[in-house]
Amino acid sequence: CHLHLPSPLYRDLGSALPLMDWLQQAMWPAQAHMIGEDAYCATLLSCAEQIQNGITTTVDQYYYANDNARAVKCSGMRAVIGATVF
Repeated sequence: CHLHLPSPLYRDLGSALPLMDWLQQAMWPAQAHMIGEDAYCATLLSCAEQIQNGITTTVDQYYYANDNARAVKCSGMRAVIGATVF
């Protein structure tokens, strides 16, 4: 399985929309404002939630891979992190 580690920033954003509407009207516009520090902080939150639920290793492919990797390392978790290819 994999995760988009900064996803807690967008929890429940447009959750009632069909997939393409959700992407075009909610996610992509919101992501356009993200910066690396946002991704870092959200990844720390994501790691804390995973650790709380007994998850110790994750696989991630999302924007700001270096910031996400830095946060995972800070959390003590293990991860395989790949850059986004879109």
